[in-house]
Amino acid sequence: RWRDGKALGGPIATDQGAVRSLIQLKNGELISGGDKGSLRRWRDGKALGGSIATDQGAVRSLIELKNGELISGGFDGSLRRWRDGKALGGPIATGQGAVWSLIELTNGELISGGSDGSLRRWLDIKIVIKAACEELREHPALVDPKSAAEKEASATCRSRGYLK
Repeated sequence: RWRDGKALGGPIATDQGAVRSLIQLKNGELISGGDKGSLRRWRDGKALGGSIATDQGAVRSLIELKNGELISGGFDGSLRRWRDGKALGGPIATGQGAVWSLIELTNGELISGGSDGSLRRWLDIKIVIKAACEELREHPALVDPKSAAEKEASATCRSRGYLK
């Protein structure tokens, strides 16, 4: 921590190996990602709980999306979604080597930059769900669902207001 070019106290040990990524969330928390494949949450220079294992090797990149989710990019080439220190779903393979950089565009797309020199575009899942519900609005599977999967899809579209 620094102010006016001077350190505010001594170094803070993270127990993460080399710290490869840092981000300050909208709620004021600091998140660090390290070589040991973990995230740590911080406030006012103090850890909030222990390390959170990411299962993606070194955490190379972090971004907070507009919807409040944290996305981590790993050395193993995966993305992970997080909220309040808990994983949302499993890892998402990018196929681009280590994920070195992440950015969210104004249209809600996430772009990841990989060690293989590629960029990948990722849509916000809400955009995909809305488009699917609107496209299939009159399909029998949504209008009069029979199977468990059809009922779940119909319920999802209805709960989000895309079907009446």
